[in-house]
Amino acid sequence: MNAQHLSVVIPTYNRAAMLAEAIHSVLTQTVPVYEIIVADDGSTDETAATLSAIEGSVRHLTLPHSGRPSVARNRAIEQAKGALVAFLDDDDLWEADKVERCVAAFDDPCVGFVYSDARLKFEDGSLSPPVHRPPDKAAGDIFDLLLGDCPLAPSAVVVRRDLLITVGSFDERLEISEDYDLWLRLARQSAAAYVDLPLVQLRRHPNEISVHRERASFEGVIRTLSRLRQDPTLNLGQRRRIRQRLAQCHAHLAQLAAMAPRQRRAHAVASLRYNPLQRAAWRALRRAGQPP
Repeated sequence: MNAQHLSVVIPTYNRAAMLAEAIHSVLTQTVPVYEIIVADDGSTDETAATLSAIEGSVRHLTLPHSGRPSVARNRAIEQAKGALVAFLDDDDLWEADKVERCVAAFDDPCVGFVYSDARLKFEDGSLSPPVHRPPDKAAGDIFDLLLGDCPLAPSAVVVRRDLLITVGSFDERLEISEDYDLWLRLARQSAAAYVDLPLVQLRRHPNEISVHRERASFEGVIRTLSRLRQDPTLNLGQRRRIRQRLAQCHAHLAQLAAMAPRQRRAHAVASLRYNPLQRAAWRALRRAGQPP
């Protein structure tokens, strides 16, 4: 497998300047990709003009505004012609050898998807150390790992397109955490490869989605894991991991400053049902001023 089989999917909405830099990081790879598909979620800024000025294999897929990256990514996947699909958020950047190193992992026919390490890029241009801890640097069957954590950033993932079609791509019902839901389904079906290098720069800026949607993110994880719990093929260890993660997510929601006392209590109680020893949930109950 080589980079000539790779379609790059970039969802975007009103980030023309950052989008141009993201695309540039793809066009300057050490090996050329087959195509770049920009799934434009109804942008009203200079996105169209920016794309028309870029030389290279860039397709501008214009869509009605949905506000859901899952919708934009799925429409691009449907249009993709490559046997491999790589995801890049419009505010992130790739290191120059990202494609070359990730695509090489698909020489193993058992590998269905690949992810790499990443660094945070701050507004002053500085970069963090690599973000992955030793437990995150896993390959092969990573399903159990994902039940407890999600070390996969969308911009770090490359996947076989036929596997994406098999598992159903992104769940368009989810406003956020749709990537986590997909990684779990991929890991249930296929082995992963891990490239132990920070090949992605994840930008941190005031307008990034995760800054404004922390609550929705945890609620998305709760919906995903609650649905997964219904799978009768899960073993006892996997069910225990899911309960622990659900307890943690509910406890985190119970501690959010914007949460009303009644909602704080509901999430704290839910957390304690999954894990009665969840200390953060007990603290949230006390702040809510109500007994359990």
